[in-house]
Amino acid sequence: MTEPLMQCTAWLDAYFHKPAAIKGLPLPAFHHPVFQQDSFTRQVLWKLLNVVKFGETISYQQLAALAGNPKAARAVGGAMRSNPVPILIPCHRVICSDGAMGNYSGGKGVKEWLLAHEGNQVGKPACRE
Repeated sequence: MTEPLMQCTAWLDAYFHKPAAIKGLPLPAFHHPVFQQDSFTRQVLWKLLNVVKFGETISYQQLAALAGNPKAARAVGGAMRSNPVPILIPCHRVICSDGAMGNYSGGKGVKEWLLAHEGNQVGKPACRE
């Protein structure tokens, strides 16, 4: 097994079985082409990864503002759809400004479960800005 795959396995195991241990684990290396190009999508995904932590949520509009374009909430939605590694890049933590859950590539039931697993109730954004 390669080092990035071992890191990914350890991270996912911690996420699902020992969430408190995640803070001490390095994220696996991301070699997907979306992370190699200078784009709004990459900028949004990195902001999401670095700002919105386990147990927090952020709105599409808030994330657009953090990425430098406050009027780009729809583009943030497109970036979430382009996310090649859901859960590792936590696009499930991005919700609508009104507190509604919004869409998720794995389906709304999975998004709701992931948010509940992290201690979030849909409709109650809890994000640091």
